[in-house]
Amino acid sequence: MDERRPCNETHGQPAAATKKLVAVRLRYGVVTRMSSVTELARKDQQQRRKSSRTMVYQCGQENREHEKWNTITGHMYLHRKWKDNNSN
Repeated sequence: MDERRPCNETHGQPAAATKKLVAVRLRYGVVTRMSSVTELARKDQQQRRKSSRTMVYQCGQENREHEKWNTITGHMYLHRKWKDNNSN
């Protein structure tokens, strides 16, 4: 695909894993065992996956409204219905 980037003005990218790890550390205090941190992160990830399965951010700009941001994979993809409607 041609260099297509998400509109950071409207919704931005999902939080990076490193940021998340720091957030987990901050939330639960200093955790000495790394396994416990990863365990907490994994639980948090499972919870987010449940909640964000159908949650998709849509770009506010009219000329790019067929592009959506997938929170699970972190990829931009073209909306299938838009492609079907504008195939011809």
